[in-house]
Amino acid sequence: LVTEFNVAIKRDELELYYQPKVNYEGRVVGAEALLRWDHPRFGQIPPALIVGLSELDDTIHDMGLWVFKCALSDMNALDKAGLTRLKIAINVSPCQFKRENFFKTVIDWVDKSSISAELIELEITEGQKIELDERVLLGLQNLVQHGFKIAVDDFGMGYTSLRYLKSFPVHTLKIDDFLVKDVNDSKVAQEIVSSMGQLAKSMKVNLVAECVETEQQRLALHELGCNVLQGYLFCPPVNLHGLTKYCAMT
Repeated sequence: LVTEFNVAIKRDELELYYQPKVNYEGRVVGAEALLRWDHPRFGQIPPALIVGLSELDDTIHDMGLWVFKCALSDMNALDKAGLTRLKIAINVSPCQFKRENFFKTVIDWVDKSSISAELIELEITEGQKIELDERVLLGLQNLVQHGFKIAVDDFGMGYTSLRYLKSFPVHTLKIDDFLVKDVNDSKVAQEIVSSMGQLAKSMKVNLVAECVETEQQRLALHELGCNVLQGYLFCPPVNLHGLTKYCAMT
């Protein structure tokens, strides 16, 4: 699979899907770019497996650049369709920070495009350890100075999460999906989400809940301070055409 994935990248056989993010009123405020690989023998390969495979032999760098290029191209198409202020979230593996020119490459590509960096949000998964050395911190700060937004995905209340908030600028916190799934039945989950809502409000950052599947979850999350929602209750991941169509309907 690792070998075939390398070939798929070179042959441009991957695809980006997008899952809309909506506010409490249901208006689309952004979308998360999600990688899809339709294997000729095994069908759709789970995204988590794709990332795991790509990290095995440093393919993560080529994959990450492919995703970024494709997202910029799709954002140009969205702009032509009249969706000029739709913010796109792109997942970034901390492994990509290890490459010396990662931050410069991202900034240069956006500078050469017609896309505003303010419309690009880089999602860093909290569960993946980041080596927060001086070079990485400076790189993240440079991204923010150029207008990029930073999100911490799978955010919890552990030491790692809080260290991220202390170490570099964060604009969005994404609630870990296991909290979303338990938010109607677990008092502990409710208290944690409420604490995160208060934290987000005091920091003036967005609090996003993903994997929202029921109306009961939507209501509970809103009451607990979550202002942006994402999940199958609203829309599954769709291709670029599907995203444009969904935005026109809301």
